[in-house]
Amino acid sequence: MVDTNAEEFDFQSSYWLPQFRHMGPFHDGLGRNDPDFPWDRLTGESLIYASMGTLQNGLESVFSTIAEAVSTRPGMQLVLSVGPILDQSVK
Repeated sequence: MVDTNAEEFDFQSSYWLPQFRHMGPFHDGLGRNDPDFPWDRLTGESLIYASMGTLQNGLESVFSTIAEAVSTRPGMQLVLSVGPILDQSVK
């Protein structure tokens, strides 16, 4: 399992007070399904992960734009989190 400490995903900032501490998720994982992820398809190239959250998750054009941009960068692999709205079959 990946360490989910949010500090690695936050921007560097002097705004945080000294007593501020980054924490992991506030859930115990119960009730969550393990994702069906094709781990064997990871190539070891630099990985780009894109997830648009709940508001943009159904906009295929957004994901197509991301995929098109990444396709122009050799040596990078893209993982899209599209949720249940879009067709998740590989094209």
